[in-house]
Parts: sequence; C-alpha cells; structure tokens
Amino acid sequence: VIVRALLSLALEDAVTFSDVLTTRVADLESDVFSDADADAVTDIYRCKRAIAEARRQLMPIVNRIALVVEVDDAELGADAVDHLERIGAAFRRVVDSLENDDRLLGDMLTAQLTLVQVQQNTDMRRISAYAALAAVPTFVAGIYGMNFDNMPELHWHYGYFAIMGFMFVLAVGMLLVFRKKGWL
Repeated sequence: VIVRALLSLALEDAVTFSDVLTTRVADLESDVFSDADADAVTDIYRCKRAIAEARRQLMPIVNRIALVVEVDDAELGADAVDHLERIGAAFRRVVDSLENDDRLLGDMLTAQLTLVQVQQNTDMRRISAYAALAAVPTFVAGIYGMNFDNMPELHWHYGYFAIMGFMFVLAVGMLLVFRKKGWL
C-alpha cells in the first residue's frame, strides 16, 4: 500500500512535469516558427536537458514496475498487480510524451539553426556585394596609380573624367545587378 501510494505521488509529479514541459515546448514552437525569438536555441537546449534528466529519473521506475509485474508473486495479489500495471502504463505514457517533446525540440532546433544559416548566407551575399562594389574602383585606381608612361588616356584632355565616368557606370551597373539578384 505504501509503495502504491508513493508511486502514485511520483506519477502525479511526473505528469505535472510533463504537462508543464509540453506547454513550454508548444510556446517554443510558436517562437521558433514565428521568427519572434532569434535566440530560442538556448531555451531549446534547456528543455532538452530537462527531458533528459526526467527520462533518467523515470526509466528506472518504469523498468522496476515492469519487473515486479512480470514476476508472478502470490504475495502481491491480483489487485496490487493490476494497480501496478496501470501505474506502469501511466509512467510509460509520460515517458512517451517526453520522447515526443524531445523529437519536436530536435526538429525545432534543426529549423532554428537552418534559419540562422540562411540569415548568415544572406549577410555573406550582402557583404560580398559591397566588397565587389568597393573592389572595382580600387582596381581601376590601382591600374592608373602604376605611373606607366605609355598610357595614352593620361594625356587626354578628358581622360580623368572618362575614367571617373567609367568607374561610376561600372559601380552603378554592378549595384543594379546585385539588387536584381536580391543581394542588396
């Protein structure tokens, strides 16, 4: 009777914990998939840690109840065995619920990390586009900064304006291409 009462109390605590955790997982799910919380990864890891700890504590109880029920002990009686079977089934349902939450958290973690990776790729494209926009005028200026004597456009009256116009047109053209591709 005492063992059954203790198991019933432990089951109540496990069910309460599982319900609270399931609610937290549902909240995290809405945060992750609504893109409202950019740092949900930490919360996901905390929930996964809590699930691992709960499973570590519940699995010995489930296994021991199964062992006691499997042993045909005449001292227990049919009523006690039936009650233990029901409590064992309830504990297994709690463990199954925790495992489902753990799988869902794993999927959310994958989705969150994928979103972070997509954002990093977008940022990298933007940085690359700006670097290219800065590199082209630098390249042209580097060519003309070499001080060669046989550069005919150095002696043109409008050479400076032509090169400046060329750099401007090239930069604007690249800017339009990058915007069309969605990089900027």
